[in-house]
Amino acid sequence: MTHHLKVDMDRCQGHGICAVLAGDLVDLDQWGFPVIASEPLSEPAQLRRARWAVAACPARALQLESAPVPASERKR
Repeated sequence: MTHHLKVDMDRCQGHGICAVLAGDLVDLDQWGFPVIASEPLSEPAQLRRARWAVAACPARALQLESAPVPASERKR
């Protein structure tokens, strides 16, 4: 499984809690809104911090999306 952190910018209110809890995954722009890298979360600790940020978001604007790893990208 691959996991990606996503933000719904229509719901986001710019509280910045996501950047406090998952600072290695979320940056804030000049107005305090999250900027999230598009790379999949690769470390268990990243996934844990992402889950904390999703749970703590007061606007419920963060989501953690999961998808199976394509067969062409699986390690052998």
